[in-house]
Amino acid sequence: MQQETKIKCVVGVPEQWLVGEVDVNGIRLQDRMNDTSTDFLSVDHVKYFLSGGNQLLARSASATLSKKSIQFVGVMKPRNEAPEQRLSRYNNRDIYLATVSVSGLIIKGSLHLPELSQANELYILSQSERSYFPLTNAVVACRSLANEIRFPLLMVNRRLVNSLHVGLQETDPEQVRQSLHELDSHAPAITLPSSSLPASPVVPS
Repeated sequence: MQQETKIKCVVGVPEQWLVGEVDVNGIRLQDRMNDTSTDFLSVDHVKYFLSGGNQLLARSASATLSKKSIQFVGVMKPRNEAPEQRLSRYNNRDIYLATVSVSGLIIKGSLHLPELSQANELYILSQSERSYFPLTNAVVACRSLANEIRFPLLMVNRRLVNSLHVGLQETDPEQVRQSLHELDSHAPAITLPSSSLPASPVVPS
């Protein structure tokens, strides 16, 4: 299966959301964000928006961001960026519904953990070797966002987490889909200009 070189993402930083392309070069976005060889992330074809809004502020050919300042990185396509490197191909995963507060954002989604691992907040937040952890089927809400916005995959900066709650384990993928649907059944996902966000949550295969 062909792997992505660049993927379209929304990068959340204080006061702004950047929409652009992140060069993953065939590796998982999770590995790119947790790469300790660099403290920066490059984004191409950048559009700048107010946080949670659809007001376009500016455009630039590229931007370099400090990873420490990034609140989240949300993938805008349901297709896996590096399908041959999915850990789920080799390891069974347990799925839990999680709620995360990050700098004024409330994020709900599916947290995938190795079987028999410690499904608690301290275990997740104390993984010092990884600055970012992934949520799938993520729903993002904030005060300035008129409607919730959804991402198939979203990387959360562990160091900027204000609070984390890990709910009960979900054993039925359809139950996961339904639980996430109930979170935003009364508010459709917004569409940023010149973008095509997923219309519904995606349960990974």
